[in-house]
Order: sequence, then C-alpha cells, then structure tokens
Amino acid sequence: MTVDVRRAGEGDHAALAALAWHWRVEEWGGTPEMERREFEERLRAWTGGHHDTHRAFIAVVDGAAAGMAWLAVTDRVPSPARWARRAGTLQSAFVKPALRNRGVGSALVVAVLEDARRLDLDYVTVHPSERSAALYRRHGFSATGHFLELELRL
Repeated sequence: MTVDVRRAGEGDHAALAALAWHWRVEEWGGTPEMERREFEERLRAWTGGHHDTHRAFIAVVDGAAAGMAWLAVTDRVPSPARWARRAGTLQSAFVKPALRNRGVGSALVVAVLEDARRLDLDYVTVHPSERSAALYRRHGFSATGHFLELELRL
C-alpha cells in the first residue's frame, strides 16, 4: 500500500467533496442541506475563497482518494512579545473506514503539522473524537486545560 499525502489543489475538489459526503452523510447519517453535486460545487467555490486560511490536505492510496484533513489558520491579536501571532486548528480529518489503522491518518497529521511549522504558527489545536484522540496524542498533542468550549449548534 502506497500512501501519498499532499496539499490539495484545484483538481482535488471532487475528491474532497466525496470524502466529506461519505463521512458526514453516509457514515454519520447526517441529513444534507443540499444535493451532493451542489455540495461539490459550493465546496469548490468556498475553498477557492479560503485557500490560505483553510488549507486542505488529501491522502491518496494506490491512486484513489483515501482521506483528508484541513488546517484552519487564524490570526491572533499581536502582543508586545510577538507581533505576528497565528494559530491553527486541525479540522475535518477523515479516513475511509477500510483504510483506518493503516497509517493514513498519521500521514495526514504529519503533513498538517509540517505545514503549521512552515507557517510559524504558535500552536495547533484539534477537537478529536474519542476514537481519534490516541492518534493525536501519538503526534504530540496533549490536553492543556487552557481551552473551554461552548457548543452553540449541535
């Protein structure tokens, strides 16, 4: 099995949309607000306008899209100690069920963290599922107790 992870480009929108659809509609059983084709078109437009602030990564296994992860980059308020402050959030990490526990998710996390380091981000956060928390811990994430969360929409 050959895993290739790279930053997603223009030609990857259909694969990203298919992965997101599989995850949120087929696997989780969510009710979509739109048809699949419309979702793909709207995601293409959205990513075009958010190319630098929401950086998509795609994992390809033996020539087929197998997973994705996104790095959302946020500017932080400047401080006297460091004027240019930015942080990241690892979002929407997903690997097709048949390829889980085979290194695909790990390769995605590595690619996102390498990009975050190149961008000189202060830190990267993640909101893991119970199942994925161990993956993130293996890559150095830890519970800090610094973040509180209020869910406004379930």
